[in-house]
Amino acid sequence: MMLYTGMRQASIRRAVWRDFDLDNAVWNRQPEKADKEAHIIPLPKQAIALLEEIRPFTAQGQEDYVFPSVRATYRPMSEAAISQAIERMGFPMVGHGLRGVVSTGLNELGFNPRLVEVQLGHKKTDAIEAAYNDARHYKERQHMMQSWADYLDGLKSGKVVPLRGNAA
Repeated sequence: MMLYTGMRQASIRRAVWRDFDLDNAVWNRQPEKADKEAHIIPLPKQAIALLEEIRPFTAQGQEDYVFPSVRATYRPMSEAAISQAIERMGFPMVGHGLRGVVSTGLNELGFNPRLVEVQLGHKKTDAIEAAYNDARHYKERQHMMQSWADYLDGLKSGKVVPLRGNAA
């Protein structure tokens, strides 16, 4: 989910089923840190498939965690669990490093840096723009994240198709 969305591990760990609209491929990520409102995250078909696969195991109710602790389902997965899973897959990084992978990958593939920053939920550095510009660029981010998920699938299968030039 981190690679498919670019969200922080805390967001992934604290996600509950009521925040997801799988029919419309949307995650209404609840505010975190200095956020004032939900961050609308487009979900690529691969993320939907992942969520549908785990739903029978974790979704007893709308308030249930999508990724609960293995010790107590009423608690979120631990931060250590994410880093341990990444380490067991053979990657020398922690969960937050995956956000860097997503950001770097999207930028290297030629996507508009502004779209990447909006997707990652980064705050605008310009105070005037932050005060007046609430653009979400949802359709463009939807295309970008589906292209990114397809690119990741290509890496898994060994059939990598360069996206530069196809990026929005």
